[in-house]
Amino acid sequence: MESAAAGQVRCRAAFAEAVGDYIETYAKFGQLPQKPVSGKILLRVPPAVHSAALMPPRPTVRA
Repeated sequence: MESAAAGQVRCRAAFAEAVGDYIETYAKFGQLPQKPVSGKILLRVPPAVHSAALMPPRPTVRA
């Protein structure tokens, strides 16, 4: 059984190898590696717009 420290070293080495392979693969195709995105977009809007966005929608009348 390996120690926790040895497992961490092995895991870090495997991760470094995987990242290296990832970068190398993109380089073969002449592309830059993709950068992960968080899914968040920060926008600055006037307070009135922000308030309006927080208001519940008005009911619609269908004819």
